[in-house]
Amino acid sequence: MTRTKTNNLFKLFLSGIAIGILSFSNLTQAAIIYDGAETSGVTTDDQYIIDYDDTSTTNIALEFGSSGITYLRYNISGNKFEFSHDVDFQSNQLLNARVQNVSGVANIPACLAPTDAGKVIFITSTFVNILPNQTLTVDNYYICNTAGNLWLSIPTGFNPGDYLRSNDNTTYVGGGIGQNTLDFGNGINPVNINFNDNSTVHFDSNAEVDLSRTSANTFTFNYDAANGDTTSLVFGDGSGVMTFNDTTGQFTFNNKVFIGGDTTIWGNLDMNLNQITNMRIDNVGSLPACNGSSVGRIVFLTSGNVGEYICDGFNWIRNSIEGTTGTLEFSAAFKDGVVRPDGTNNVGTMTQDTDTINNKNFYRWTTNRTPALHDLDIVVDVRLPDDFKEFASSNNFVYDFRSTTINPAQAKMDISGVDTAGAPISFTIPATNIVPGVANTWTSTNNNINGGTFNAGDRMQLTFKLSSRNIGGGPHNFDLANFRLNYIKKAQ
Repeated sequence: MTRTKTNNLFKLFLSGIAIGILSFSNLTQAAIIYDGAETSGVTTDDQYIIDYDDTSTTNIALEFGSSGITYLRYNISGNKFEFSHDVDFQSNQLLNARVQNVSGVANIPACLAPTDAGKVIFITSTFVNILPNQTLTVDNYYICNTAGNLWLSIPTGFNPGDYLRSNDNTTYVGGGIGQNTLDFGNGINPVNINFNDNSTVHFDSNAEVDLSRTSANTFTFNYDAANGDTTSLVFGDGSGVMTFNDTTGQFTFNNKVFIGGDTTIWGNLDMNLNQITNMRIDNVGSLPACNGSSVGRIVFLTSGNVGEYICDGFNWIRNSIEGTTGTLEFSAAFKDGVVRPDGTNNVGTMTQDTDTINNKNFYRWTTNRTPALHDLDIVVDVRLPDDFKEFASSNNFVYDFRSTTINPAQAKMDISGVDTAGAPISFTIPATNIVPGVANTWTSTNNNINGGTFNAGDRMQLTFKLSSRNIGGGPHNFDLANFRLNYIKKAQ
């Protein structure tokens, strides 16, 4: 192609004189050349060439106004165009654009306030700790914050204009596909995120809300709720709803609640008359303090007198009959008891009387027969209660008696019986030839019923045989006042 430099330059010079726009001090070094219609270059458009003779080695600038601060400049060494001010695309698209790629730590651009705020870069290799506690990782976008001292991560999948930012400019989240993370705050300054009325926030199936980074994180729903408002958190398809009533101060769950670990509740838990299934109360090896602050507390004691206990503000009260001790007490005349002769040597007198000094009712057997002991049986039918589990391990059979003699040849008592299966009962202490240690003094003996079959609701039987003889200062008396059966209860 043939360039017509002289004519074109002259034409441009004359045009500049005519309209007062262009002024050159040296025509041979003119900065702008009109080259006419270019036919062999990039375009066929008319071309005005700046630095036609390639004498500039640094920057070539087109300045606007006389201040020298408004320009469009071409950086020769950097091979890029530079604008001194913002570029307004007038709502048009930016096509085929690439964010600045950074491939070496030395190439990370400045992040200074306020000129660099909003600058975006794309990292092509990992840089560790370029600033305190900051790592830039490969294949991630970063944006310079308004403070101008921190590159903030924009997660993979970020679409331009599709992100959230916290009010202290430290939080961004991508809006595209991929793993998006919304981090609030820098661990120092408080951060709030507010959703307007009727806002809807969706978390996908793999989304997480992590409030564990500091001890003061708070995630608030319905922050501006007025008194009396009800706030609900809906899960899944709506089958799971947790509701908080601001008036009553209560949470309501519309479905089952599973707690897999330790939970502390600082307030009332209203189950709205629903069941709590598969629950274990607090297990303790020893009973803790019971005072006003623990009224109503329930524990289960796992050692010693095992069972459930409730605190009344002063003492622990056993809350379950299971494992507690019950007593069946019989006082003359015995309930369900009869007097029965055995058919041999049964001559004598059986009376009932009261010892007003010792507050005891008693049976008394006496005879004036001399050659042999004469006796009479008191047979008691004992129904074991419905809460009967077993006899106590010690002192489960106690009886009170007295006699005018300590010699069994003159007066004595023998005890026998059968269990609820009709088998004979055995005793720890032999229950024959029973006499008091001191004549005319009430004696209480602690004995034990051993083994046998004893079922709640069934009947066992005890037989007290009282014997006496009119010898050695007789006639002699034998008195039987009462007996007690101690047993362990079972829950019903």
